[in-house]
Amino acid sequence: SPYKTNLGIQFRHEMGKDVHAPGFYFHIEPDEIFLGVGTWHPAPDALKAIRDRIVAQPGPYQDAIEHGPFTEHYELVGDRLTRPPKGYDKELPLIEEIKRKDFIGLCKLDEQRLYEPNLCEHIAKLFGRAQPLQKFLCDALGLRF
Repeated sequence: SPYKTNLGIQFRHEMGKDVHAPGFYFHIEPDEIFLGVGTWHPAPDALKAIRDRIVAQPGPYQDAIEHGPFTEHYELVGDRLTRPPKGYDKELPLIEEIKRKDFIGLCKLDEQRLYEPNLCEHIAKLFGRAQPLQKFLCDALGLRF
């Protein structure tokens, strides 16, 4: 079989230098097509900045991840710690979110969608549904949104 069986396209923040920057992702492979938003495996300083922002502003973060247009299509996924990270009180209201090592929203797509003439417009709309999360992450990292 071929070495790589998928196509992955990342649109990261203009200030991002690598795949860990906040951005948008489009993934196509046999039997798995999805969109991703957020940040995957951010560097330790970026991860701390996001966690600190959640502690300082839990309301905007919770609003972003519970935003109806977002939750209608996306599910938060990614690695997380089993215990709170060092320096974070286990009694914090959003401690389960602070345990995240990835801040990724995933939206699965049906293969038939790939063959529709309005695919690009559809993807753009779905990426737009994640704006509150993307804004929160960019604000946490001091990036222009």
